[in-house]
Amino acid sequence: MAKSKKRQEETSSSTKSLQPVLVFDGQDDAVNLGKKPAFKIEKEITLEAWICVTSQKAYAGIVSNIYDTGSTESGYGLLLDGTSGIYFGLKVPSTVIQYLSSGANTIILNQWHHIAGTYDGQEMKLYVDGIEKAKKAIAGNNINYNPENDLLFGMYKDNDEFHAFAGKIAEIRLWKITRTQQEIQDNLSQRLAGNESGLVGYWPLNEGSNNITHDRTSNSNHGTITGASWAQSDLPIAQEQPQGLSEPATAPPNVAPSPSTTPDEQFIPVESSGELSEPATAPPNVAPTPQRSVASGTPTTPNPETAQPIPPVALQGRQMVLVLDDKHQGISAGSGALKLQGNFTIEAWVYPATDTGKQVIFAEGETLFYLEGGKLKFQTPLATEAIASTQTIGPKSWYHVAVIRAGSRPGATKLYINGVHNDNQIAIPAVVSSGNTYLGGHPEVPESRFQGKLLEVRVWRYGRSLSEIEANWLYPLTGRELGLVRYWPLDEKLGTTLYDKTTNQAVGTFSDAVWEEVKIPLKLKLDPQEVLVRSTGLEDYGYWFREIAKQQKTEADPPFRRGRIWA
Repeated sequence: MAKSKKRQEETSSSTKSLQPVLVFDGQDDAVNLGKKPAFKIEKEITLEAWICVTSQKAYAGIVSNIYDTGSTESGYGLLLDGTSGIYFGLKVPSTVIQYLSSGANTIILNQWHHIAGTYDGQEMKLYVDGIEKAKKAIAGNNINYNPENDLLFGMYKDNDEFHAFAGKIAEIRLWKITRTQQEIQDNLSQRLAGNESGLVGYWPLNEGSNNITHDRTSNSNHGTITGASWAQSDLPIAQEQPQGLSEPATAPPNVAPSPSTTPDEQFIPVESSGELSEPATAPPNVAPTPQRSVASGTPTTPNPETAQPIPPVALQGRQMVLVLDDKHQGISAGSGALKLQGNFTIEAWVYPATDTGKQVIFAEGETLFYLEGGKLKFQTPLATEAIASTQTIGPKSWYHVAVIRAGSRPGATKLYINGVHNDNQIAIPAVVSSGNTYLGGHPEVPESRFQGKLLEVRVWRYGRSLSEIEANWLYPLTGRELGLVRYWPLDEKLGTTLYDKTTNQAVGTFSDAVWEEVKIPLKLKLDPQEVLVRSTGLEDYGYWFREIAKQQKTEADPPFRRGRIWA
């Protein structure tokens, strides 16, 4: 018993730090991960989670795909037992569904506990804070999934009832192996890498914002949050930086910034030898997102074998978009979008209808930005091979894709999918020849038609940082943004002409495509603060001071320094 007390003391105090966790209200909050092949574990299984319970309720789901109507039973899960304990539920064909309890008062309310349930085909075991609390012999061939139920966090739900969890949840892990007590104890207070042997699902639940929980394994079975909220809590686990999609940092809406003493020239890109020596920056009164340098030649991505999974994006608005089929010939859109020997960034939102074949997103002459076999690729005429993403993107989902070229060394050209750096770090030579610009295909590249939906194609004359991309990837642009040289929103809604909203006016024309109203990942109706945060193209101090002063409803304009506007 002394050993158990020592283990609990170590768990509760040795590694505590304030970290983002997900909070469930016990009413209707949940995370839904749906039905996925990876969740149908055949026999050996381990479930783990960190929980802080605020009120006890029998059968309140922590992580569960249990279906139990009395006459029909299936699945597995960790649930509350209603007596300050935990249930490990499991259905095998040889018996009715079993609920193994950790015992009364094994969970203390408003205190963090690590819980785990294991099954090896012969015996169920239940652990609290790394200590075995209960076990039961249950022989069975396989876990039963008929009927198959959605995997939920924070709720147990089937066709005739639901039981919601009240409290905080973090660090959910799903294994297709039976972990030993020692293995559970060894890393219950540490974050995982996501590539551990036997791990089929890993949700740290530490994003801190947005409505997506990310699976850090290569299975990328992300979940959608309904109702649950983010909060900071003293979690007894080693801290790491959240890896989800970051929100652009914003200035407080009711505080006007002090005039900067930084020279004007710091915020003006200077061209040298045909390239921009400094990337454009956010307006001086908007706090930038922490930089994860894209313009640097130093690779910032780990080994491709441990690349971060691609997170999904939430759909926010609805509008008419261009739908390309397998009969169109691409969209001709002028020429000269890419500066010879220069750096650049190309961005677009894509919704591929298929993951087969080569599908050109943007092309200029022999320079191609495209999908092939579900992988994102980029190649210039002098490149012996294309730089390619290490992970594939599936059809019938929206993805933000970007290529940033900031030099010719390995790692200086980068590919991003939904804000995640993902490529094989191939060196890409500069663009040395120009040609016609095409969107959605190239008439001189056989079978290169993009099939699906295209949106928001943007070309910049420098290598943007990831924080700069994230600052406006979810908003339409004005066309006057600093360093923007081509911008096709593809939002015309009708006709066969696409307009470039920059001053270059590189108009595109097409045929054999249709317009369709669909849900998109862009936010079309902005609140006043988002209007301020979004880049406007009017990059001078006076504009920003006046706008924030209006929001404060001050009687007089505050003084401001002279700024400069670059087209």
